[in-house]
Amino acid sequence: MIPALMCLVTVLVSCSSDTGGITYCGPSFIQFADSACIAPVTADKDVFRIPVVMSERHSEDRSIAVKTVVSESNAIEGYHYSVESHNVVIPAGELTGYLELHCSYENIGSVNDSLVATFALLIPDSEKSGLYGDRIRVRLQKVRPFRIEDYAGDMRVTCTFPYSTSAVTRYLVTTEVVDSVTLRIKHPFDDARDMIIRFRHDPENPLKQEIDVPEQIAFTDNTFGPVSMASVDGFPSYYLPEERAFVLYMEAFLAELGSFGAFYYVFQWVSPDHALAEENGLSTLY
Repeated sequence: MIPALMCLVTVLVSCSSDTGGITYCGPSFIQFADSACIAPVTADKDVFRIPVVMSERHSEDRSIAVKTVVSESNAIEGYHYSVESHNVVIPAGELTGYLELHCSYENIGSVNDSLVATFALLIPDSEKSGLYGDRIRVRLQKVRPFRIEDYAGDMRVTCTFPYSTSAVTRYLVTTEVVDSVTLRIKHPFDDARDMIIRFRHDPENPLKQEIDVPEQIAFTDNTFGPVSMASVDGFPSYYLPEERAFVLYMEAFLAELGSFGAFYYVFQWVSPDHALAEENGLSTLY
């Protein structure tokens, strides 16, 4: 929604008043804050607010009717979601009101469902924005709630370095919970050192699924000594709630020589039975 809001701000500050303040002197219009958005649906929080904005403040509350455009929607109102009210109120002296959706986590089949609800403002043509129009498409995105316990236990690691620079290696490690956002990976590269990772969980933005790897010694090379690893600037590690997996993108470096590359590591949770089967060479049974 940020590009649309920035555009709106640009329009609103297009004129200056005699007193040096900023006023709006263009046409009056009403619009959704953007023409499309994603509504993350979790079991912990199922309410999503869609901003409706005006270009001018009014001395009285402004009531704006909103309709569901059934022909442009495949999400079913009353099943996948419900609307708190089809009447959005922008309070007196304000520029923003909200259309509130109550989304059903249980009725959305999986994260792969592509469900869209389209809404339109019922306003005169003279108040429609020529840039963004009067409609918004909302994609309902199911997101498994974050729980650190989902990533504790047996994990299958898929990687290359430090075992090879060409062949893919797979093996099992164990993880344990340190606190609500911190995980300890037991001996991921040798038998002497653990690694700590931290999940950047934001309840207000469940689609931000990043992981921070603080700088730490990961293993000791027989030739070069301690090898440290840490997150890569600009390429954050991330987790996949529905898959109970996470991907670490880490830079490896030596204290004396500096960085010598960045590498991917994929961790996938497996059941205790599956882990036991892999240890006994019976993973093909799963």
